[in-house]
Amino acid sequence: WRQARTLLRVIVILVLSSPTACSSARHVREDGGGSRECHQIELRRPQSSKVDILFVIDNTGSMGNEQVQLTHDVEPMFRELINPTPRDGWTPPSVADLHVGVVSTDMGALGNQIVGCYDAGDDGVLHNVRTQPDCSETYHDPDCENSGCPWIAHSSTHPNDGTDPSNPPIWDDFRCIATLGTGGCGFEQQLESSHAALVEQTAPGMANEGFLREDSVLVILYVTDEDDCSTPDSEMFNPARTDLGSLNVRCALNEDRLYPISRYHDAFLALKDGDEDKLVIAAIAGIPTDGSWNVGDPVDALRELRRQSPLNPNELVRSCDSIPNNAFHPVRLVEPAYSFPEAGILASICPNSW
Repeated sequence: WRQARTLLRVIVILVLSSPTACSSARHVREDGGGSRECHQIELRRPQSSKVDILFVIDNTGSMGNEQVQLTHDVEPMFRELINPTPRDGWTPPSVADLHVGVVSTDMGALGNQIVGCYDAGDDGVLHNVRTQPDCSETYHDPDCENSGCPWIAHSSTHPNDGTDPSNPPIWDDFRCIATLGTGGCGFEQQLESSHAALVEQTAPGMANEGFLREDSVLVILYVTDEDDCSTPDSEMFNPARTDLGSLNVRCALNEDRLYPISRYHDAFLALKDGDEDKLVIAAIAGIPTDGSWNVGDPVDALRELRRQSPLNPNELVRSCDSIPNNAFHPVRLVEPAYSFPEAGILASICPNSW
């Protein structure tokens, strides 16, 4: 397959599929990758009534259109999770207990003085402050003992499904907190932000404590038009280090200075006690739309496409360039998805509908 046709629908299929359900969703890898044949793949997943979804949303200067698009396109996903549509004579179980968190890609620049990159950025803290004029000041899970719990939720005690006229549905609440703006640090650290949000910030006494439940299915969804630049090396963001290349291309040229992908694979799997059936890794990112690289092709082939522009060596060649969206090759986001072949899904951010 060239790519998952509708990523948000595919996430629903992965979360809700029964042990005997057969989905037409394309996994990111099959028999080592490379096949572009269309196959029916049986998804063996638990029937869980609890789902925790972390949206990692790029909040840099080029993401204005994409953030608006996300808030429009996400409603069908929430509706399907809460009230699944019968298919093939079987109705999937509904998600009775849903946590939804939003975090940016801004982790600062490790102490370097760069415009837009301040301190540790958002440091993986979930965002629950309104971004639209007709919204409440802040949002939190009403079932949480701590009134400041920075995520939105749907549950049996607080149904957030649109059936109560006095209670806006969860997709409206999501719209109110998910348009993060475009002022974030230009060095996107998508993977490290999700690591901070789910590992460091969920520890006792930290900002996201309680978001992640032991018995839930965890979905991590990256929405971004650039590749990841998660690193422990502050010199990667030092403007004076011209030997490392232009800041615009430095992360691609010095991949050996970035965190290894195993850091994220191992950490996310550990959150679910090694049970891949409770984990979904997904990305709406710069997957090419011209057939130069297709979901299922080797990562190294995508890495070869991520190169400096022949017209301007301080820029990278775009993976897709369309109206209203354009993007760059997401090598480091494909890798963690590929590392979970039964639970990783990818789609392009470039089309005007997801």
